Amino acid sequence: MTKQVPSRRRYRLSFAGADPALAYVDNPRERTISLGNGEKHFFDDVIWSHGAALDTDAAALGTFDDGSVGLSAHPYGRGTTYLLGLSPAESVLLPQTGGSYNAERQYANGIEPSADVVMLLLKAIYESRSPISVTLSTVPYGAAASLVLTHDVDAQTSFLVPENAAAVKSLKARGWDIGSHTVSHLSSLGTAPEGDPDVTLKTYTPQKGITVWGEVKVSKELLDTTIPGQRTISYRSGDLAFPDSLIRVLQGAGYRYDSTYSANAVLTAFPFFAFLDQAPGSEESSVVEVPVTLDDSQGYLTATTVDETVRSWLDVVRASSRYGGVTVLLMHPSDTRTTDFKLRAQEALMRGVAAMGGWMGDLTSYGRFWRDRAQLHVTAGTAADGATLPFTAEVRGGVLLLTQTPARPTLLP
Repeated sequence: MTKQVPSRRRYRLSFAGADPALAYVDNPRERTISLGNGEKHFFDDVIWSHGAALDTDAAALGTFDDGSVGLSAHPYGRGTTYLLGLSPAESVLLPQTGGSYNAERQYANGIEPSADVVMLLLKAIYESRSPISVTLSTVPYGAAASLVLTHDVDAQTSFLVPENAAAVKSLKARGWDIGSHTVSHLSSLGTAPEGDPDVTLKTYTPQKGITVWGEVKVSKELLDTTIPGQRTISYRSGDLAFPDSLIRVLQGAGYRYDSTYSANAVLTAFPFFAFLDQAPGSEESSVVEVPVTLDDSQGYLTATTVDETVRSWLDVVRASSRYGGVTVLLMHPSDTRTTDFKLRAQEALMRGVAAMGGWMGDLTSYGRFWRDRAQLHVTAGTAADGATLPFTAEVRGGVLLLTQTPARPTLLP
């Protein structure tokens, strides 16, 4: 191999071949991933990449848009060495802090697996080369797909209308998941100051200027003191606004789950523990980010586009579930007093996911699953005679999902 050439001006990496490393790379959006400038050219410089030319004994599995090799397989003894010209820190973790360089090729209602592909390459190599490979399902109960259903009530006066407040209390009593959607629902939250962590309903005056602490903490106070039995731990910003301090404030206010980021903007269909600050090298928080995938707004879903929209949504569910990704639906319950097209669309989507054998639930339930999954520790090995040893596993401080038996592991309900 010749010397690798670093560059920040490579915007696509395309994969081809039948190597085991590409076992999960079968969708056109997976076969070519975006490193920056998804829908149009915003930046000249994006993430660092290293392209090379190959020796005759190596196989090119991925090629950058400038023709240099970005993924290659090299014989090494009885095995294979893979060389990837991307850093996982920049191709996977940086987008989770909002640093994707607008790599998404579609903001919503589609798949953007550019970060996922990097992780799936590693998973495929591990599974193909390890005789006792062990991976944990990313879907509750190991179902074939997962769909999280969320509904954003956006009107700034919604909670002030007595019949609406009564309806929310009724939903809680019937077991629905209730989360915060801010106090004011203003897009300017994205640039709002962090504010005072000691703010309360009595001291907060959003009419004079909103703050991150005010929108996050006071909305929780309103819900928790108004709805019997309510403990608000899930959140989504109004207008999906994402100020730099959001995760740090959410953690400080006692939230555990957030669904503000667009899944396409962070280039992944997987949840992740968000970073405290939106900057590389920031400390990981305790807040699980479950990004939004499907969105009915901006005229995407109308009374005349129900069938078309549901077909496209189910295509997204199928594509992401192929490798265990979660699909999050954001539905606005507007126009529902006089029309039923949104209800019909959601019912059709749910029927389609049920037909796949998928799991469906609320944001908090899925977030709890992901948190418990992160605490599950599994070990496996081989005996001296080469026989596979049983698994051992535990969840510390949570629910036991897997236990050891003399013969094989047992999944507990």
